[in-house]
Amino acid sequence: MTDKGEDSTTISIEVAQEPATRILGFAPLQLSDDIYNVVNDNLGRMIDDFGEKLLERYQTKLNPSRVEKLLNVCKYKLQHQQDYLFDEFDKYLVGDLLSVDPNVVLDEDRCQLTYSEKKAHLVEARIDTYTKRLVTLMISVSWSLNEPNR
Repeated sequence: MTDKGEDSTTISIEVAQEPATRILGFAPLQLSDDIYNVVNDNLGRMIDDFGEKLLERYQTKLNPSRVEKLLNVCKYKLQHQQDYLFDEFDKYLVGDLLSVDPNVVLDEDRCQLTYSEKKAHLVEARIDTYTKRLVTLMISVSWSLNEPNR
């Protein structure tokens, strides 16, 4: 149960994905990144192969520098499109398909999901109070040990 007036901050996606990683046995974000890299690498190779075939077949009619420019434009446009598509894919994969409901999180781990500045200040205040009490006790004990017996 949380207070409505309580401030909380957003946690990183890696921390939020930790329960899913433990439950699934792999990191959904890492899977998504790996898929992204494989697709981009294959697209890059495919464009390069296309350029080579184009030059092989039409080498007398095509200027190699213009073909290179064409390939660079294709790579740039495909990369831009892939970035957009994989942002959507990430949202679906990590947010919907491989997500773990917050209720699955163990009670002792629940405190890691949200951070409350108000609660942090209360804990710091309690630590400060007990520190002051310990210092006072240590001074009192020190004085009583240094005081001559009556």
